[in-house]
Amino acid sequence: MIDRILKRQLTLCQVAVASKKRILQTVSELMRDHLPGINADEIFSQLVAREKLGSTGIGHGIAIPHCRCTGLTEAAGCLVTLRQAIEFDAMDSHPVDILFVLLMPDNPDNNHLQTLADLARLLDNPSLRNLLRQSRNEDDLFLTAITGIAKAA
Repeated sequence: MIDRILKRQLTLCQVAVASKKRILQTVSELMRDHLPGINADEIFSQLVAREKLGSTGIGHGIAIPHCRCTGLTEAAGCLVTLRQAIEFDAMDSHPVDILFVLLMPDNPDNNHLQTLADLARLLDNPSLRNLLRQSRNEDDLFLTAITGIAKAA
């Protein structure tokens, strides 16, 4: 599943940001640059609106910001590790240093709920989280995610 959603160019390692808003903006711009037909302002607005409904920080330093996006025909993800954890209003009150941003096509099916559940289950694996945190560049992070998540599944 992850190998269909995550592409190497949508992987960021050890990003230095100071806020939830800034990382959501950075990811929105990156996804716009690599996914044809989508709008960074729309992505950013949708992600912020979703966060206002309740934090997507699921605990253990993990967040899965997500939204529907016009112009997408299939799900797309962006994996990010942060140099320093940031406040994210997570369920366990811990700051977040790993994000998997998920964009879903703007259609009425409920596949996004299953995809979110699968991501949350995979990222709940402490060994995988540690491996992701130890990655030092985008290539390493991408390979760790693809191979580590495959092993955890």
